[in-house]
Amino acid sequence: MGLYPRCRHLSPRGSLYGGPAVGGGACRAGQPALKAACEGVRFLWRSPFLRYAAINAAVLNLISNGLLIVIITSAGGERAGLGIGVQTAAIGAGVLVGSLIAPAVARRLPAARGIALSTGAIAVALMGFALVHGSGAAAFLLAVASVFGPVVTVLLTTAQMRMTPAGLQGRVHSGIGFLAQAASPLAPTLVAVSTHAFGLFPTVLGAALLVALLALVGNVVTARHLRATPPATATTGRPPFDGASVDASGSHGRGGT
Repeated sequence: MGLYPRCRHLSPRGSLYGGPAVGGGACRAGQPALKAACEGVRFLWRSPFLRYAAINAAVLNLISNGLLIVIITSAGGERAGLGIGVQTAAIGAGVLVGSLIAPAVARRLPAARGIALSTGAIAVALMGFALVHGSGAAAFLLAVASVFGPVVTVLLTTAQMRMTPAGLQGRVHSGIGFLAQAASPLAPTLVAVSTHAFGLFPTVLGAALLVALLALVGNVVTARHLRATPPATATTGRPPFDGASVDASGSHGRGGT
């Protein structure tokens, strides 16, 4: 479960959710695995956009995994079990719908605008979830928030693929995915501590404001660094030009297809 689902390795023509495995992700012949991993992390760290992509993935996964604790904590009454089940199912349904529509959205929206709008939509839905009372309305808002997770994933990953040389594709993508998944186990503890210290409503509202901040930062970062520049070549280990640029308009139609 997650607003930012785990992705498989990608090839330029592979599917984000289970297409052909990676092209160019394998280590060069004779290169030690640790050295290869460090090379991918260095490339990621040099690019402001890729750093943002890693933070976006980690934050959304952290919050989405903490939502289950919030759902259970907020449930009450004789039908608490039914409410928990409906809201949990809504998250899964939202991720499924988002996975189906993400390629079409990526074809129609520029990457910079799509990332900012999709992350902002998650923040608005979470704010609504913090304010509503009743499992039906809460389930709807959780579904809406979950729909936009795969859209963010497609847009970020498409841009990452275009700006990463073929020989580093697997290492950079795996580095971002590792950071996203590594944040997930922290979610229950952080939610429990925050709920105990501040209460349930401030905890959920704080998470929503954090995602809103992520959307604002993403709008600045993507608008500045997703310029119209040539994509990375298969042979260079450096990002094109300033280390963070990619042809945003050229990413249309490449999201997960």
